[in-house]
Amino acid sequence: MKCRVDDNDENSANTGITETTRVPTAFPHPTNPNIRFWDLPGIGTPNYPDLDTFCKLVRIEMYDTFLILSSARFTENDKLLAEKVKSMGKSFFFIRSKIDNDRRSEKRKLRDNFKEKKMLRTISNDCMKSIKDFGVEEEDIFLISSHYPTKWHFDRLQKAILDQLPSRQKESLIFTLQTKSKDVLRDKIELLKSKYNLDLLK
Repeated sequence: MKCRVDDNDENSANTGITETTRVPTAFPHPTNPNIRFWDLPGIGTPNYPDLDTFCKLVRIEMYDTFLILSSARFTENDKLLAEKVKSMGKSFFFIRSKIDNDRRSEKRKLRDNFKEKKMLRTISNDCMKSIKDFGVEEEDIFLISSHYPTKWHFDRLQKAILDQLPSRQKESLIFTLQTKSKDVLRDKIELLKSKYNLDLLK
Protein backbone atom coordinates (compact mmCIF):
# COMPACT_ATOMS: atom_id res chain seq x y z
CA MET A 1 0.00 0.00 0.00
CA LYS A 2 1.42 3.35 -0.99
CA CYS A 3 1.74 5.84 1.88
CA ARG A 4 4.13 8.28 0.23
CA VAL A 5 3.26 11.06 -2.17
CA ASP A 6 5.67 11.82 -5.00
CA ASP A 7 6.46 15.36 -6.17
CA ASN A 8 4.36 14.95 -9.32
CA ASP A 9 1.39 13.36 -7.55
CA GLU A 10 -1.87 15.33 -7.92
CA ASN A 11 -2.18 15.40 -4.12
CA SER A 12 1.32 16.75 -3.48
CA ALA A 13 2.12 20.31 -2.46
CA ASN A 14 3.69 22.54 -5.08
CA THR A 15 7.41 23.12 -4.68
CA GLY A 16 9.80 25.34 -6.55
CA ILE A 17 12.57 27.90 -6.39
CA THR A 18 10.07 30.74 -5.92
CA GLU A 19 7.05 31.19 -3.64
CA THR A 20 4.49 28.50 -4.51
CA THR A 21 2.03 28.57 -1.58
CA ARG A 22 -0.12 31.72 -1.63
CA VAL A 23 -3.16 30.47 0.31
CA PRO A 24 -3.59 27.70 2.92
CA THR A 25 -4.00 24.46 0.99
CA ALA A 26 -5.17 21.13 2.42
CA PHE A 27 -3.79 17.78 1.29
CA PRO A 28 -5.32 14.44 2.28
CA HIS A 29 -3.22 11.76 3.88
CA PRO A 30 -2.56 9.14 1.16
CA THR A 31 -4.10 6.30 3.19
CA ASN A 32 -6.04 7.87 6.08
CA PRO A 33 -9.08 10.04 5.22
CA ASN A 34 -9.25 11.35 8.80
CA ILE A 35 -5.90 13.15 8.49
CA ARG A 36 -5.18 16.30 6.50
CA PHE A 37 -1.96 18.20 6.08
CA TRP A 38 -2.05 21.94 5.42
CA ASP A 39 0.58 23.78 3.42
CA LEU A 40 0.63 27.34 4.74
CA PRO A 41 2.18 30.46 3.17
CA GLY A 42 5.35 31.84 4.66
CA ILE A 43 5.37 34.81 7.01
CA GLY A 44 7.09 37.82 5.47
CA THR A 45 5.63 37.36 2.00
CA PRO A 46 3.62 40.21 0.38
CA ASN A 47 0.22 38.80 1.37
CA TYR A 48 1.39 37.74 4.86
CA PRO A 49 3.85 40.48 5.86
CA ASP A 50 3.75 39.87 9.62
CA LEU A 51 2.64 37.35 12.24
CA ASP A 52 -0.66 39.09 13.07
CA THR A 53 -1.75 39.12 9.42
CA PHE A 54 -0.65 35.51 9.00
CA CYS A 55 -2.56 34.30 12.08
CA LYS A 56 -5.73 36.06 10.99
CA LEU A 57 -5.71 34.97 7.35
CA VAL A 58 -4.72 31.33 7.86
CA ARG A 59 -6.95 30.95 10.96
CA ILE A 60 -4.12 29.61 13.07
CA GLU A 61 -6.46 28.27 15.75
CA MET A 62 -7.81 25.51 13.48
CA TYR A 63 -4.61 23.43 13.29
CA ASP A 64 -3.56 20.74 15.75
CA THR A 65 0.22 20.91 15.47
CA PHE A 66 2.78 22.85 13.44
CA LEU A 67 5.81 21.71 11.46
CA ILE A 68 8.10 24.73 11.07
CA LEU A 69 10.37 23.87 8.15
CA SER A 70 13.43 25.59 6.80
CA SER A 71 15.97 24.54 4.19
CA ALA A 72 18.47 27.02 5.65
CA ARG A 73 18.56 28.65 9.07
CA PHE A 74 15.43 29.51 11.02
CA THR A 75 14.28 33.11 10.87
CA GLU A 76 12.85 35.57 13.35
CA ASN A 77 9.41 34.90 11.87
CA ASP A 78 9.87 31.17 12.58
CA LYS A 79 10.56 32.00 16.22
CA LEU A 80 7.58 34.35 16.44
CA LEU A 81 5.31 31.65 15.03
CA ALA A 82 6.64 29.08 17.49
CA GLU A 83 6.06 31.48 20.39
CA LYS A 84 2.48 32.11 19.21
CA VAL A 85 1.78 28.38 18.84
CA LYS A 86 3.27 27.69 22.26
CA SER A 87 1.09 30.40 23.86
CA MET A 88 -1.96 28.58 22.43
CA GLY A 89 -0.91 25.33 24.13
CA LYS A 90 -0.19 23.61 20.83
CA SER A 91 2.89 21.68 19.76
CA PHE A 92 5.42 22.64 17.11
CA PHE A 93 8.55 21.14 15.60
CA PHE A 94 11.59 22.84 14.13
CA ILE A 95 12.53 20.85 11.02
CA ARG A 96 15.64 21.48 8.94
CA SER A 97 14.86 20.01 5.52
CA LYS A 98 16.79 19.06 2.36
CA ILE A 99 19.64 17.40 4.23
CA ASP A 100 20.31 15.30 1.13
CA ASN A 101 21.25 18.47 -0.76
CA ASP A 102 23.66 19.47 2.00
CA ARG A 103 25.23 16.04 2.05
CA ARG A 104 25.68 16.00 -1.70
CA SER A 105 27.23 19.46 -1.71
CA GLU A 106 29.59 18.79 1.21
CA LYS A 107 30.68 15.43 -0.16
CA ARG A 108 31.47 17.00 -3.53
CA LYS A 109 33.47 19.76 -1.83
CA LEU A 110 35.36 17.70 0.76
CA ARG A 111 35.65 14.43 -1.15
CA ASP A 112 37.54 11.87 0.97
CA ASN A 113 37.54 14.22 3.98
CA PHE A 114 33.75 14.26 4.17
CA LYS A 115 32.27 13.05 7.48
CA GLU A 116 28.51 12.92 7.67
CA LYS A 117 28.29 13.07 11.47
CA LYS A 118 30.38 16.22 11.49
CA MET A 119 28.15 17.77 8.83
CA LEU A 120 25.00 16.97 10.81
CA ARG A 121 26.48 18.43 13.99
CA THR A 122 27.44 21.62 12.11
CA ILE A 123 23.91 22.00 10.76
CA SER A 124 22.37 21.34 14.19
CA ASN A 125 24.65 23.91 15.82
CA ASP A 126 23.78 26.48 13.16
CA CYS A 127 20.07 25.86 13.73
CA MET A 128 20.54 26.24 17.48
CA LYS A 129 22.25 29.61 17.00
CA SER A 130 19.34 30.92 14.93
CA ILE A 131 16.77 30.06 17.63
CA LYS A 132 18.92 30.71 20.70
CA ASP A 133 17.16 31.86 23.85
CA PHE A 134 14.04 29.99 22.76
CA GLY A 135 14.45 27.14 25.23
CA VAL A 136 14.93 24.28 22.77
CA GLU A 137 17.57 21.58 22.95
CA GLU A 138 19.49 20.00 20.09
CA GLU A 139 17.13 16.99 20.13
CA ASP A 140 14.22 19.37 19.48
CA ILE A 141 15.58 20.08 15.98
CA PHE A 142 15.00 17.46 13.31
CA LEU A 143 17.21 17.08 10.24
CA ILE A 144 15.37 15.36 7.40
CA SER A 145 14.95 14.93 3.67
CA SER A 146 11.52 14.14 2.27
CA HIS A 147 13.24 12.07 -0.41
CA TYR A 148 14.84 9.77 2.19
CA PRO A 149 12.23 8.97 4.87
CA THR A 150 14.37 6.21 6.39
CA LYS A 151 17.42 8.42 6.98
CA TRP A 152 18.59 11.00 9.49
CA HIS A 153 15.90 12.13 11.98
CA PHE A 154 12.74 11.11 10.13
CA ASP A 155 11.83 8.25 12.50
CA ARG A 156 12.57 10.39 15.55
CA LEU A 157 10.36 13.15 14.15
CA GLN A 158 7.48 10.71 13.62
CA LYS A 159 7.78 9.53 17.21
CA ALA A 160 7.94 13.09 18.55
CA ILE A 161 4.79 14.09 16.64
CA LEU A 162 2.94 11.00 17.86
CA ASP A 163 3.90 11.72 21.46
CA GLN A 164 2.39 15.22 21.24
CA LEU A 165 -0.96 14.23 19.74
CA PRO A 166 -4.12 13.52 21.75
CA SER A 167 -4.82 9.79 22.06
CA ARG A 168 -7.52 9.67 19.35
CA GLN A 169 -5.38 11.53 16.81
CA LYS A 170 -2.34 9.45 17.73
CA GLU A 171 -4.30 6.25 17.16
CA SER A 172 -5.57 7.53 13.81
CA LEU A 173 -2.07 8.38 12.61
CA ILE A 174 0.11 5.63 14.01
CA PHE A 175 -1.48 2.80 12.04
CA THR A 176 -0.85 4.64 8.74
CA LEU A 177 2.90 4.90 9.29
CA GLN A 178 5.24 2.55 7.52
CA THR A 179 8.42 2.73 9.57
CA LYS A 180 11.25 0.63 10.91
CA SER A 181 11.46 2.71 14.07
CA LYS A 182 11.41 0.39 17.08
CA ASP A 183 9.80 3.09 19.22
CA VAL A 184 6.92 3.63 16.79
CA LEU A 185 6.43 -0.12 16.33
CA ARG A 186 6.34 -0.50 20.11
CA ASP A 187 3.67 2.20 20.31
CA LYS A 188 1.63 0.36 17.66
CA ILE A 189 1.77 -2.83 19.71
CA GLU A 190 0.73 -1.02 22.90
CA LEU A 191 -2.22 0.61 21.13
CA LEU A 192 -3.33 -2.73 19.73
CA LYS A 193 -3.10 -4.30 23.16
CA SER A 194 -5.17 -1.56 24.79
CA LYS A 195 -7.68 -1.35 21.93
CA TYR A 196 -8.42 -5.05 21.65
CA ASN A 197 -7.29 -6.17 25.10
CA LEU A 198 -4.77 -8.48 23.51
CA ASP A 199 -2.09 -10.30 25.44
CA LEU A 200 0.64 -9.93 22.83
CA LEU A 201 4.13 -11.25 23.22
CA LYS A 202 6.64 -8.60 24.23
